[in-house]
Amino acid sequence: MTKRLIPRLGLSKLNSLAFAQFVAYIITALTGNAAFPAPSPTLVALQAKLTELKNAITDVSARVAGAIELRNQIRNELVIMLTELANYCVVAAAGDAAVFKTSGFELRRTPQPAPDPLDPVKNTRLVLTGDETELRLLFDPVRYAKSYEIYMSLDDDQHFTFYSTTSGQRFLLRNLLPGKRYFVKVKPVGPKGIKGGFGEIASRIAA
Repeated sequence: MTKRLIPRLGLSKLNSLAFAQFVAYIITALTGNAAFPAPSPTLVALQAKLTELKNAITDVSARVAGAIELRNQIRNELVIMLTELANYCVVAAAGDAAVFKTSGFELRRTPQPAPDPLDPVKNTRLVLTGDETELRLLFDPVRYAKSYEIYMSLDDDQHFTFYSTTSGQRFLLRNLLPGKRYFVKVKPVGPKGIKGGFGEIASRIAA
């Protein structure tokens, strides 16, 4: 199965001069590139339109009447041409990302699927809040985790029951018994219900 290539242009973020430089870069990358023997639109047409853009940019600097509108119009025409050219390069590259990149265009990053299981939670700790009936749970974020399941034990570090779920890495344990030691561990939950293992157990006396 041929890998689907999706070009990333990002042209809207470029000012006029940077945009012109990008067009020139694409022309240079494709000139004589054997992987793309018949660019469409042609590089001659692209170069001609680039020359028009450069002239319009000069006219804008000279405050020529109507130059801004003309520059914007030419830029829009070049965006269409570049989009068509990028699509041609996708077809010509036939799923080969390395070949496609020689065109000068970039590929859109495809999101990486979350691993199964997720990494365990690290650096789990309980800190005092100044209220003897509360403890604050803290832990490091886990990549791809959407939420975290909190488990607590009032007896030891072996017998835990589900306590709550949180979306962040800070959680306040309330209504605790002063002087009582609490044990807590956390499990990350990712997309589609993928879970990770428990991290280290944190314990502290509410005080």
